[in-house]
Amino acid sequence: MKGFEGQYIRFRDEYNPANENDRLLGPQYQISPGLDPSLRDLTTTMLKIATYYGAVEAFVEVQSREEFGVVNHALSAAIRKLLRDYLVLIGQFEHQFLTNPSFTLHLLHLHTMPTSNMLSQLYSLAKEILKKNSMLEEDDEDDSMDDFDDVDNIIEALREGNDGGARLPGSKICRGGSVLALLTQRLSSMAGDPAARSLLSLLLREASRPYMNMLNEWLHRGVIRDPHSEFLIKEAKSIKRERLEEDYTDEYWEKRYTVRLDDVPPQLEAVKDKVLLAGKYLNVVRECGGVDVSKEMVDIPRTFEDVKCVSPSTKFLKLECERLIRIGFWTMSTLHMLMLMHHYSNSY
Repeated sequence: MKGFEGQYIRFRDEYNPANENDRLLGPQYQISPGLDPSLRDLTTTMLKIATYYGAVEAFVEVQSREEFGVVNHALSAAIRKLLRDYLVLIGQFEHQFLTNPSFTLHLLHLHTMPTSNMLSQLYSLAKEILKKNSMLEEDDEDDSMDDFDDVDNIIEALREGNDGGARLPGSKICRGGSVLALLTQRLSSMAGDPAARSLLSLLLREASRPYMNMLNEWLHRGVIRDPHSEFLIKEAKSIKRERLEEDYTDEYWEKRYTVRLDDVPPQLEAVKDKVLLAGKYLNVVRECGGVDVSKEMVDIPRTFEDVKCVSPSTKFLKLECERLIRIGFWTMSTLHMLMLMHHYSNSY
């Protein structure tokens, strides 16, 4: 059940434990031919658990790598905790086997059915994410151009000597908002399975924590802390703030911050433009007027389960922008203020 070979159960010849792709698909087993047919059927069914466990364990190992981003790291941490609970359960089964003569293979099968369903859900989720990462299937040619959207940031990161979050264009990685969207879609499709919904709700809650940290930083401070390009707002670092001194009507504010349309979580789809504007205005005040907008963030949502995040109101964002304009009257020059009012009036 932990994925190891035994005397009567061996890996199939085509399975190579040293091959990452084989590990991600999960080990396949063959049973000694002399086993009783009834036990063989039961054993074959239970061996699926070992396949699921081995594949999910390999998935966690891969998704914990630096380039997959903080959302995948949080998701992997949540899954790793579930796998630890599974190993504890195996230890309890082993104790029962050694101390209880009436503990049979049939009883073991009955006791492992809920765990088998959980591991099956994790296995299915892992395969879907890996396919989007092009780690189980060939890359789709149409998707190979998607990552050219971040070429400027990749070049900027390389110039600064920081390539931890950069990747070459053409490599396809499912992370950030895409992972949260996938979890949300799977959760919506499991309306008739309470156990699966409970599991996916847990994973979505834990995976959304680092994303919510980025969202809070943007909405309350106008700051993007996104080394792996996961957040729905993209910052074009190649467009420098010094250009403000040259031309106040150029594309600085239009192109410095934009929305990654393909990576917006469903929970924020309806308000993505408002989220963009809220952080933009904070940047206008900070960069044009020198106002310090950094302050302690209190009473903020921490996960996507928080009602304040699932349905952020337009009224809140309007009030925030109006507050910034009131501040601007006291701190900005007339030209800066007119520019801010122009952007504000065109936004609502």
